[in-house]
Amino acid sequence: AVQVALTELPHDDQHRDVATGSHWEQQWHLLQDGSAMWDGDEGDMRPGKGVKCKSCTSLVKKLKKIVGDDPSEDTITEALDKVCGVGKRQNPVCKWLVKKFRQQLSDALQEDDDPRAVCSTLGLCKG
Repeated sequence: AVQVALTELPHDDQHRDVATGSHWEQQWHLLQDGSAMWDGDEGDMRPGKGVKCKSCTSLVKKLKKIVGDDPSEDTITEALDKVCGVGKRQNPVCKWLVKKFRQQLSDALQEDDDPRAVCSTLGLCKG
């Protein structure tokens, strides 16, 4: 497989054209088939170190922080609706992950699963 290093995931509006298929959705398809990996350390391709794993675990950690000690359905729904806006700008990769895996993320938050285990179950982290 050809490996493409992604040095940074920009968070600008030019990558959000949903009508024509977003740049990030195209990038995500590269990540899904394993042809693009990035972990911030060039050449390091250890299992689970791809951007898809890192993005997923980061998302689950943020969701858990927002939900806190109240993993009710309402709290989780609210967290899923606002998690991608936490920080400076909305992250298109985050939005795509939430859209694609919303129910699985909700279930995992109710069960208080470990972020790495959640992302492994979703097929985004290895082992």
